[in-house]
Amino acid sequence: MCLAYRKVEQVAEKVDSLKESLDKHLFRQQKRMLEVKERADLLARANGDSAHVLRIFDEEAQAMESARNSSIMLEEAYATGVAVLSKYSEQRDRLKVTQFFPNIFIYGNYVDYDDQASAFDS
Repeated sequence: MCLAYRKVEQVAEKVDSLKESLDKHLFRQQKRMLEVKERADLLARANGDSAHVLRIFDEEAQAMESARNSSIMLEEAYATGVAVLSKYSEQRDRLKVTQFFPNIFIYGNYVDYDDQASAFDS
């Protein structure tokens, strides 16, 4: 019985090996057919389907123009944001000064001015 079992295993291994070889062969054949089809498509385009090529370049040009426009818009938005923050900073500095001057006149001496300045900055 062991001899028959061993023979069955050998046949199964042989079948698996043949199946793998057949699968590899079919894969290579499919790959060759795909390459032949791609070559035929390329030749057809080169021989008279230039409109397709021009359409591809046109789409790429439109995409590049869109990217350029987006970049310009982002730069403008950034510049606007910087300007707004700069104005806020100026207003903040002005408010600090206007809030500070009344305290100088009320207390009237330099020591109180220093105390108020350090309290306001913290």
